[in-house]
Amino acid sequence: MTTTTESARAWLRDCAAPVFAPASHIHHAGLFLALPALENTGLLVAVGDEHGRLLWVEGDSAARRHGEGINFARGADWSETAVGTSAPGTALVLGKSVQIMGEEHFNPAIHSWSCTAVPLHDPDSGSILGIVDITGGPEAVGANTLSLVQASVAAAQAQLRIQRLELRSEQASVP
Repeated sequence: MTTTTESARAWLRDCAAPVFAPASHIHHAGLFLALPALENTGLLVAVGDEHGRLLWVEGDSAARRHGEGINFARGADWSETAVGTSAPGTALVLGKSVQIMGEEHFNPAIHSWSCTAVPLHDPDSGSILGIVDITGGPEAVGANTLSLVQASVAAAQAQLRIQRLELRSEQASVP
C-alpha cells in the first residue's frame, strides 16, 4: 500500500508527460494548466520533482534548443546543489514562489535567463512534491507570470485534493 505522499509523487510524475491540445492547454492526469501559446514567445514551462530534476520542459522551440545548451532539459538536475541559485532549485529550498532575474543566477552561463518557479505542495502533508517553472527572458519574471504559475499550481493542488477526497469517499462506501 502506498502512502498519500508516495501517491502524490506518482501523480506528479504522471503529470510530467503533457499532451498539448490545439488551444495550447496542457492536460494530463487531471492537471489542467491554461497557458498561452508558447511558440515564438521565448518561454519554456518546466515541471520538476522534489529534488529539482526536470521531468519535462516544453515551450518555444528556439528557447528549448537554447535551454538544452545549458542543460535545461528533461532529466537535468536544477537543484541549488547542482546549479546554484535558480528559480527551480531556490523555490525548492525556500518552499515558496521565487523569481530570479539574469545575473541573480549563481552560474554565469545562465545570466541571460530569467525564471519564475512555484513549489507544488502535497495537500495533506504539506511536503514539497515538485515545482512548476517558467523560464525565458525578462518577461519570465513579470508580475503576471508569477500569478499565472501560482494559480496553475493552486489548481493542480486542488485537483489532487479532490482526487484524494473522491478516493476516500469510494473507500468509505465499500462495505
